[in-house]
Amino acid sequence: VRGVHIVAGQARRAHATTVFIVRPDASYYYLTGQLRDPTPFDFPGISDLGRDDQDGVIRLLARGGVRFVCVSRPPRPGEYVVPTRPLRLEAYVRRVFTFQARLRICDLYRFPGNVPARHP
Repeated sequence: VRGVHIVAGQARRAHATTVFIVRPDASYYYLTGQLRDPTPFDFPGISDLGRDDQDGVIRLLARGGVRFVCVSRPPRPGEYVVPTRPLRLEAYVRRVFTFQARLRICDLYRFPGNVPARHP
């Protein structure tokens, strides 16, 4: 729980109390850290992203519907990657959003300005 409070404090200092956390344990951080999820995806693994999968979430982000997103650091070469990890979604966030801060569990990114980002 102490780690969750550290993450929540880091998010608050970055003015990101409403943040889409792209981790399979995101719901725990929302509940325990009193953070808000701006999406319907409390468990953002590939199997839980709905009918449109990662592309649907990328379209939501591209429209500017989410201001802050926190994604895990990219996997290192040769590192095991869980098959349900939404790597395409994470790569989109890193490519289009603006890096804000390194939190204890993920890297925080902000939607770039007022102009919606385009889907590749």
